[in-house]
Amino acid sequence: MDWQDEIITLFVQICDDYKNGLWTYCQRFTNYANLSFTDEEVMTIYIYGTMEGRTTKKQIYNQAKKYWGHLFPKLLSYVAFVQRLNKLGDVFVAMIGRLQNQLHIVGSAKSSTIPIPEIIGITSAGASDIKAYEQILPDIAEYAKFADKAYISESTVKNKTYTPVKKQKGQESLDSADRLYLPERIVVQST
Repeated sequence: MDWQDEIITLFVQICDDYKNGLWTYCQRFTNYANLSFTDEEVMTIYIYGTMEGRTTKKQIYNQAKKYWGHLFPKLLSYVAFVQRLNKLGDVFVAMIGRLQNQLHIVGSAKSSTIPIPEIIGITSAGASDIKAYEQILPDIAEYAKFADKAYISESTVKNKTYTPVKKQKGQESLDSADRLYLPERIVVQST
């Protein structure tokens, strides 16, 4: 699937979800709202920009203006785009809540900023975290990975996945089972 098909597929999905109730989270009670550029378009640009590795609203907007302008001919000014995006915050929360699935995000660390999402996946609520993680391990095997205890398994230990060992307050040393995995686990001091 090329990038244009990805944007269109995302847009259609957002439109369906929006018409099926997400619109209630951002109702406007004014006659003066200019909606020639739709909420669905704003959401599509923001989500796809994030999926493309853009980390700020400015980067996402510039990407949309420069490369996706033919798909969004009524793109607003940057200030208007940010104002509309900020009004849609509750819609994003509701959209994730309505999925009734688990959202899995693997991000790469960047100094002095939040991690950049590299892989985003959705699984059914009943699926275990470890099974979803094991599916993507071949794609990220060369990186050191830090995760919680839910990701401990034989296959993840062999693939540079580090998980925390919580040292209890006042505990002098780790027990023998935790020391066995110490190269693969990080000690966290409880305070």
